Amino acid sequence: MGHKNNNIYNETIEKLKSMQAFGQSKHQDKKDGNTQDKIYSYSTFKTYKEKCMDFIKMARREYKCKTLDEAKQYVGIFLQGKIEKGYSVWTIKLYASALGKLYQVPANSFIELPMRHRSDIVRSRRDNTVRSKHFSETKNKVLVDFCRSTGLRRSELESLKRKDCYEQDGKWYVYVESGKGGKSRNVECLDLPQACIDKIKSTKYEDRIFGKVSSAMDVHKLRAEFANAWYNKIARPLEDIPRSERYYCRGSMKGRVLDKMAMERVSNLLGHSRICVYAYSYAR
Repeated sequence: MGHKNNNIYNETIEKLKSMQAFGQSKHQDKKDGNTQDKIYSYSTFKTYKEKCMDFIKMARREYKCKTLDEAKQYVGIFLQGKIEKGYSVWTIKLYASALGKLYQVPANSFIELPMRHRSDIVRSRRDNTVRSKHFSETKNKVLVDFCRSTGLRRSELESLKRKDCYEQDGKWYVYVESGKGGKSRNVECLDLPQACIDKIKSTKYEDRIFGKVSSAMDVHKLRAEFANAWYNKIARPLEDIPRSERYYCRGSMKGRVLDKMAMERVSNLLGHSRICVYAYSYAR
């Protein structure tokens, strides 16, 4: 049975659908202060929908709510319950962001959200995660090396076609037509192995190079390796960096000073708009 006859479910889905802005410029909307009622990518929409429906199910089951307005007062209780069950800080904030979008309020409006610390990040910090045990880097060497040389996200790897890869002045590049937030970018490959070049050249112009990528492959780890290799290649010695172009890390990385110019370059290659993402999620 579905939720066709339950108005609160339909109301939730329609509310989220009304905010779909796939392909629109988030960058320009940020300048205009006009992002609160928009969702810019299908993946974000899908995730927000999943988190919001989790809440709605609870509101229906526990409090017999029939409308979004009736359910709103229970968001704080719902989030607190997730905290007590031991959900990660990232997951709690994702739920809060989704529900904040649904109710058009800041994510921290419901309860005081727990603080995130870099030391809490467990994704890809260990080589032998449970999921990775079921993935052989040796058997998938070309794919792994390609990801390590390009830093593409899983969805970007899966959609990449032969026509998106090109050589210029002795260097290889990949063009990402629609990355996170629908943004496009050109990525300069880093030390692309010959086997990867052969894979590109043997693929038909309109065909995808890899297609489906195993969920067991630790893409984030490979993106981090790409990010750090690029950073180490282009970062200036500390004594050559003007004070205004130095990034002073905080938290568990306090005391480390990074090169803002190199951080910006790496962030752009990864498809991020904020340079601090490199320091927080990729720097080693």
